[in-house]
Amino acid sequence: MAQAYSEEPCPFCTTPITTDCFGEFPEICPTCKTTIPTQQSFPTKKDIEEEGFYKNKPKYPALRFISSMYKLLAFLIGIVAVVIGILSMSGFDANYPLGFGIILGGLIGLITMLAMSEGIKVFLDIEENTRKFAQKQS
Repeated sequence: MAQAYSEEPCPFCTTPITTDCFGEFPEICPTCKTTIPTQQSFPTKKDIEEEGFYKNKPKYPALRFISSMYKLLAFLIGIVAVVIGILSMSGFDANYPLGFGIILGGLIGLITMLAMSEGIKVFLDIEENTRKFAQKQS
């Protein structure tokens, strides 16, 4: 049974490159001596078992969404608290202690919610780094 060889041009010098007897292209172009980028192939069973079918898809999308929502709410609470605090300190019946209290409470809420958002991201980074380390060790 005859092996069918195929040819494709080198992406750098356009020289036709022929596959070997296994149907694979060489890693280096014989003419211009540059490394030929390999084409993305379908995932193997081993890839699917080790890393899942979607390798580039981030894990735990719900936690990433929750972290983003905490950050958004933090800034909204901070802005609303500053606006309400300033409004309560203006006008005929200005109440400065109440205004400063509202602003201080809003800033504490802002910092707390930002810390929660960053805490979720830290846990996600720890999980990712631990998983990558474990895969390197095996």
